[in-house]
Amino acid sequence: MTVSEYATTLELARFMHSVESIPNVEGSAPTYETVGTGDGSNATFYLDHNKVIAGSYTLYYGASQSSLTALTETTHYSLDKDTGVITLTTTGKTIISTNNIYAAYSFNSLKISDTQAQDALNQAVAGVEERTRTVFTDGTAATPAYTQVTNEKHKGKGRSDRDYYTRFCPLPDVSCTLDGDHVAGVTTITVDSTSGFPSTGYFLIDSEKVTYSAKTGTTFTVTATSDAHDDGATIIPHIIEVSTTCAGSEPSWTVLANESGFDLKFISGRFHVYRDDMELDVYMTSSPPRDTPNRVRMTYLYGYSTVPNDVKRLVLMIAAKDLMHSAIRKTVADGRGTQDITLINVDEVWIEKTINRYACENLGNT
Repeated sequence: MTVSEYATTLELARFMHSVESIPNVEGSAPTYETVGTGDGSNATFYLDHNKVIAGSYTLYYGASQSSLTALTETTHYSLDKDTGVITLTTTGKTIISTNNIYAAYSFNSLKISDTQAQDALNQAVAGVEERTRTVFTDGTAATPAYTQVTNEKHKGKGRSDRDYYTRFCPLPDVSCTLDGDHVAGVTTITVDSTSGFPSTGYFLIDSEKVTYSAKTGTTFTVTATSDAHDDGATIIPHIIEVSTTCAGSEPSWTVLANESGFDLKFISGRFHVYRDDMELDVYMTSSPPRDTPNRVRMTYLYGYSTVPNDVKRLVLMIAAKDLMHSAIRKTVADGRGTQDITLINVDEVWIEKTINRYACENLGNT
């Protein structure tokens, strides 16, 4: 997920109560800032304020404020948000001609530049993902930024206890269905939709683990399949394999089928290898030797399909704290005395509780 899907610099400025806007519409009709008048040749203009916040500004042109037409960034102008310098393009100079240029925008009253704010958000998001050991992404995207784990190995649990836990969680509920019968050896798998799957990776169909190198909206480009598969077969990106070979020998992996060979819990990352539901010969051969290293392995996706509101707030709190610490360091460096940072750290307990609530690393179960 991009950082902006966690929080934007405008949201951070609002969280820090440092947004001032033009026009200020409190109690009066809006009055836009008059930036200057075009002459067909001058390309450089200046806003009255710098430290402009991304996503908060629109430039207009017209003979007066009663008749305005919006300009398009990149097509008509560029804006250096940190300095407030506007540079018109050739197209912009032509379309403005001798009309006035007006601006509506928000700026940071604490003099925090948009670059500084974005850096603080970047660091906050990286810290949250590192400490929670998971990711938060947009599950509605065609290719969400879930993390894929390949061939994570576990000790065998024998016949009595076959609940295994992925090291990371939660697992997204991602699946699709096969569109049409497919014979063995095909290199293109056609499905109803590939939405939710990574751009490359692995998936499970029946009891076959398939490697794919690319996808479109409805197809996977795969290494030639070993088995035939029927129309409507379910495809998932979560795979469990077991080996019944003894300690000291090379594992020989058997891919288990979803639902008949195992089931899974998406939130906890628990895989259960079926015991009583299977035929005796299958049961006997699919039970990995107890406590033998590397006799179960898992390939799976993990990550949240949304950014919960408390995680968004967590990112804003951490970024705001980082920026305020920087401001205090500057006042000290400028010789304006020391500052009491107690209040800046007032959110620390809530930050730690929220990180711990979302932290997911099942180290005790590997």
